[in-house]
Amino acid sequence: MAKKPTPAYDNEEVYEAVGAFIFHFSQLEFTIQARLARVLKLSDELGAIVIGAYDFVLLCTVAEQVMLKQKRLSRRKRKLIEIFFKDCRGLANPNRNIVAHALWTTGGASHVSRNSLRRQIHFSDLDDLRKLTQKAKELMMRIFRERI
Repeated sequence: MAKKPTPAYDNEEVYEAVGAFIFHFSQLEFTIQARLARVLKLSDELGAIVIGAYDFVLLCTVAEQVMLKQKRLSRRKRKLIEIFFKDCRGLANPNRNIVAHALWTTGGASHVSRNSLRRQIHFSDLDDLRKLTQKAKELMMRIFRERI
């Protein structure tokens, strides 16, 4: 079977897709930071100092562990927190690093894996990136809907 040709996009489509993902991912990250600061009862200034240096995966791990230590947490709420942060880490790795650090062209994101040291093309179909953007939006909605 012949390989499906890689679609080529115009610059504006690539800018929009990359920018939308980075925008929504950053909103998710900030909301998790704010939620963690609130649970820890940190002022905005102290929250930025204490939490600001975490990368996203570490932020998720710390926030999850802190939230799970809250008193009178139901089994259902505990499960919601665990699943939420598992889904957040799944969105981040390796997707966020590829989007943020790859060489972008109209044919996709050219990224060298730190594990294999091989260059691969990712997101040659921008719909794959758009789906991740939608996932970031959905995770944001879950923070509020599930009261994470």
